[in-house]
Amino acid sequence: MSEHERQFERNVLARLRGLARRLSVYVLLDGLAILAISVLLAVVVQFLIDWSMRLRTDMRAALLIAVLAVIAVIAWRRIVAPLRRGYGVFEAACLVEQRYPQLQSLVVSGLQFFLARRAPQRRTESAEGSAGASPSQSPELVSAVIEESAQCAADLPLTTLLNHRRAARSGGMGVAVIVVFLAAWLIPATRDLASLWFQRNILLADVNWPQRTRLMVETNGNVITAARGDDLEIRAAAHGEVPRQVEILFDAGRKSGRETMIAVGERGFRYTFPHVTEEFTFSLRGGDDRTREYSVRLVDRPNVERSIVRIAPPTYTRLAPVDLPEGQRAAEALPGSEVAIRIETNKPVVKAVLRAGDQVIDAAQPADVASPLVGGAVSLAPGTRPDAAGFSTHWSVSFRPAQTQSYQFDLLDDSGLEDKHPARFSVRIIKDEPPRARLKLTGVSDMVTAEAVLPVDLEFSDAYGLATAEFVYQFASRAASIAGTERDIAAPVPLSVPGFETRVKVFNARFEWPLSAAAAVPGDRITVFARAVDADDVSGPNVGQSSGVTMRVVTRDELLADLGRREQEYRQSFERLIEAQEQVRGQLLTLIGHMGDAQSMNDFGRAISAQERRQRQIAGQVNIIRQQFEQILTEMRVNRLDTSIVQERLGRGVIEPLGWLARRDMITAADLLRNLAGEPATDVAAGVDPLQAEIIQQMRAVLTQMVKWEGFQETVNMLREILRLQGELNAETEEAIRRQAEEIFK
Repeated sequence: MSEHERQFERNVLARLRGLARRLSVYVLLDGLAILAISVLLAVVVQFLIDWSMRLRTDMRAALLIAVLAVIAVIAWRRIVAPLRRGYGVFEAACLVEQRYPQLQSLVVSGLQFFLARRAPQRRTESAEGSAGASPSQSPELVSAVIEESAQCAADLPLTTLLNHRRAARSGGMGVAVIVVFLAAWLIPATRDLASLWFQRNILLADVNWPQRTRLMVETNGNVITAARGDDLEIRAAAHGEVPRQVEILFDAGRKSGRETMIAVGERGFRYTFPHVTEEFTFSLRGGDDRTREYSVRLVDRPNVERSIVRIAPPTYTRLAPVDLPEGQRAAEALPGSEVAIRIETNKPVVKAVLRAGDQVIDAAQPADVASPLVGGAVSLAPGTRPDAAGFSTHWSVSFRPAQTQSYQFDLLDDSGLEDKHPARFSVRIIKDEPPRARLKLTGVSDMVTAEAVLPVDLEFSDAYGLATAEFVYQFASRAASIAGTERDIAAPVPLSVPGFETRVKVFNARFEWPLSAAAAVPGDRITVFARAVDADDVSGPNVGQSSGVTMRVVTRDELLADLGRREQEYRQSFERLIEAQEQVRGQLLTLIGHMGDAQSMNDFGRAISAQERRQRQIAGQVNIIRQQFEQILTEMRVNRLDTSIVQERLGRGVIEPLGWLARRDMITAADLLRNLAGEPATDVAAGVDPLQAEIIQQMRAVLTQMVKWEGFQETVNMLREILRLQGELNAETEEAIRRQAEEIFK
């Protein structure tokens, strides 16, 4: 190494190396100062934000991440990036050239030539200090540049190139920041706050700031579960100093705001959100406290969405179970019926209890959607099947209602919510009506003889089947002894009806029952009726009974006398009808006689119509008399009093002619009058009187038969009265002889 090279290394290179080292230190101090100030400001900002807003853990974590990111960026830009770039002798030479421009790059050129001559292969100083390969350079020129560079830089004050005051200030700021942190940790007044900040913002521990007021929301956890659509009441209590007011701050996405809570008691506060339909978050603020944010989660209350009701009637009805249409919740059931209800809820529930008022009927059981309801498979819409915990959307219950009641399901879900408006099911218990029994005795009045044979017509029916069908007779008074024995004739005596089979729903029977089978004697009063019993083995059996027909047993003479009296009454009524018919004929003759009179023609149609109505009324009354005589003939037949003579005179002599008059002749006469009233004509009027005369003639012929039969009856009755008197005389004579004999023997 030549002398001028050693001089360059001593006067230039060594001094440039020292300048580069000091420059790196100053850059580091400046970066550390800025970083320290940034950390201090971040801590202060973080402290103030957390102190004022009482951040949640997640928000503090987000703030910590943001602070660390900012500090990392500052450290990279102010410390790491500058130091990675490095400060060597070449950077120091450039700094010298920048400070002393009169050198005209002499120091930089000398440094490059020196480094290239010393070790072209080494790159320890700077990659930018190479001036090319040594063989390509003039040795004399290189030596001259190096020598001149060493001479010019020998007396340059290189230390004045750096800003020592800035470096001192940066170092002071760094020390001041360190002192502040140490003071915060060492001074007792701030140690607790620093520790609390470190725990909350660095360790992210859930500890509270010291404060005069602490608000506690009455809830478990940070999430409040509420029912959608219900009013939600938020309650809180103030511990420590009670604030004058507490605000609730809420955020529902599209709607947010704040409201003042209502004071309750000394330390309580409450606020009610009406009809909550959207989820939201809220926090409370009062005094120097602000609570963390709470979330409100809305869930639907459990309710019955679908239902199927099945009614299984009692066994005795032999009816198949009936499924009501889906959604129908009102049913009718017989006593003893089994009612099964399957419901599908809008969400899985943990409990479903069927209740009637305050009475628990039964707890429903989770049901598979494909399981049978009662007596067959009935499926609702596919849904949640029961799991191990008992959560299910399908439940079923069966019971036997004893009375008409309304039922409801108490539902409870896993959130503890109940159905506030439970679905109601109504079951009305309908009575199994007794069987219907009807008895008809054709041609029987309230008087019968002991030889009568009653024509019995019975009708029975029951909705679910008959068990028995009976014809019953009962004596209403005590008769004289028969065959030497007394009988309790007040007890009803049932007789089985021929042809009856059990469990039929409708049964009709017609037969003749001889009164002699009951051993009836004159003076008895007998009542007959029909009675049926159904197969109800739950609340029955039910007994149905027809109206009773009461008859008095009389002698033949008594019945004939009564029939004669009635016949006389009917004959007198018929005589009055003949007089009415003659009056109709007279009125018609008068009206027809004045047909040519113009003044009378105005009222002719109206007058003829009145006579037409009168004619039809007479026809109806004649028919009634015919029915009365038919009743007499039927009673005589039932009581075995009819003979060929009676049938000839009553049947052919009275009843048949009365039928022709009422249903044919008089109706024809009335129709003729109608035609005449509608269109007065001489040819029509000419046929009115002959028809009226014929009707009156027939009526008089019938009256003759009635009188003849009445005289015959009077003769028969007279003979019977003579025989009765003769019998009484014989009885009195025998009694007198018996008394005389007793006196003689005494």
